[in-house]
Amino acid sequence: MDAIGQIIFDSDMNVIQATTRSECGQKIWSRLDLWKMQAERIMVEASADQLAMTRGADQFLSPVVIILDNLRNPVDGKPLITRAQVQAGDPNWLKYLALLAELEIVRYLPEEKGWTRGGTFLQLEEKASKKEMDFGRVVFAHLLKNRYPTIRDNFRINIFEKSIHVDSSYYWFALDAEEPVAISRRSLFDRYRFSYNDEEADNLSLNSTLQELSRIHAIKIENDNCVAEDEILKHMITLKLATGQGRPTRA
Repeated sequence: MDAIGQIIFDSDMNVIQATTRSECGQKIWSRLDLWKMQAERIMVEASADQLAMTRGADQFLSPVVIILDNLRNPVDGKPLITRAQVQAGDPNWLKYLALLAELEIVRYLPEEKGWTRGGTFLQLEEKASKKEMDFGRVVFAHLLKNRYPTIRDNFRINIFEKSIHVDSSYYWFALDAEEPVAISRRSLFDRYRFSYNDEEADNLSLNSTLQELSRIHAIKIENDNCVAEDEILKHMITLKLATGQGRPTRA
């Protein structure tokens, strides 16, 4: 409670000092916003493989796929993307290459003045083959798991973010309860609009986003209610407990 406010009494239990109601309210909202962000991060990490399959992911994937395609099937036979090629094409590719380099999906060769395949590149190719998934989607899932805040803050992924926010609006609730809960679609849409300050979002668009999340098995729809995918929620709870944010132990 000290983090929210304090009340100081004298010996006769008269209040002599107290944190204002507005300050308490602001601190409560700040804590709720922090928990929302933490819950969203946990949800993205646990659901990355599913979220990478959404249509909105294409907005981010397009330049990444160009990079991956040219390293897998280079024009000149050598898996290398030079700085000169990037500057002659789209300079924005530099920030995508920098992101991929952070996770060793690509690595920079100073003597070649360009980027080639990194160690993680080969690992993700094997994963894509084993799971029979598109390579670009596997790479994107890996980026989501490991660099979601960077993607969210530094890349324009507005369409994709709505899928994350709708999904998070459900799992924030389920993660807090640490068990599957049923929420009606309309209640979920209201929760999304309030949580993400998007009052103009219409039910038709939100319902389409929800249907896509259901198709990729990020969330289930049963009898007009939204319900957690069991394995995803279990993974989320594990991640939550690992960060020390689980429920207090009951006697």
